[in-house]
Amino acid sequence: MRSLEQDKIILRLKIKKILSHFNPEERKKSDSIILKKILHRSEVVDAKIICCYVSFGTEVDTKKLIIRLLGMGKIIVKPEEAYKTSVDLFIVPGLGFDRKLHRLGRGGGFYDRLLSEVTVPKIGLAYECQVLAEVPHTSYDIPMTALITEEEL
Repeated sequence: MRSLEQDKIILRLKIKKILSHFNPEERKKSDSIILKKILHRSEVVDAKIICCYVSFGTEVDTKKLIIRLLGMGKIIVKPEEAYKTSVDLFIVPGLGFDRKLHRLGRGGGFYDRLLSEVTVPKIGLAYECQVLAEVPHTSYDIPMTALITEEEL
């Protein structure tokens, strides 16, 4: 019988494989759709200080998002700096999500620790191919408030 952690490891490997085959042109198109969707969210419009990850690798691109947010007069803090300030909104990456807004991270627990005491909105960004039927989770795993993909909110 597999453990919850083994299930998470297997899912991470499957999602990484799927993302490695994601067409770069489709990825750019999806990034653009996700950018438009998130900029119209009331949580974003109302927030003054936003904690946003700086994308790398196969994550949903946040570089244009950060530039647009700065242009809107938002204060952007990196996750490593979020402990030092009062943040109004968190924009969070993940390897996988489910429709109940559970998040599968990279396995280090950084975001779960960061978000464990947070009561403000937490928006996950992902490609539709990262949305799973179910993400294995425990009480330590922090669910999102919303999930945005290129296909739906």
